[in-house]
Amino acid sequence: MSKKKQQTISRGKNSNGHEVVSIERRVFSGPLPHPDILKGFDDIVPGAAERIIKMAETQMTHRISIESRVINADIKSSKRGVIFGFIIAILMISAGVIITVEGEPVVGGIIMSTTLVSLVGVFVIGSRGQSKERVEKENKIQDRINLD
Repeated sequence: MSKKKQQTISRGKNSNGHEVVSIERRVFSGPLPHPDILKGFDDIVPGAAERIIKMAETQMTHRISIESRVINADIKSSKRGVIFGFIIAILMISAGVIITVEGEPVVGGIIMSTTLVSLVGVFVIGSRGQSKERVEKENKIQDRINLD
């Protein structure tokens, strides 16, 4: 990421003879160099600015492609986890019911209740984790804004 800060201070006197100070500050931040720098590259190597812009476009396309693949993989993994969790929960609750019907209500009840408590725990912890992650991302974005 390219950053360029430029500040000029001008001093003078107005029509009443009072001293006037003028401060102008320009800040540039972006994935490409400042246009003045690009022009400098182009002056030294004709066509360099176009090549630099093309390189940035190619990098952006590549990054978007990778991010898209990561997001899709996360979605598939999450779905797989939910499906396997559901299957395990059904199997454990079924086992608890069968054991209860076969004459061991305490053991069956323990199996069913621990399964249900585990499921509730996973969902509560998962939602807290997502909430915490969301807050961390918002803080990072706010920090970036404050730094610029």
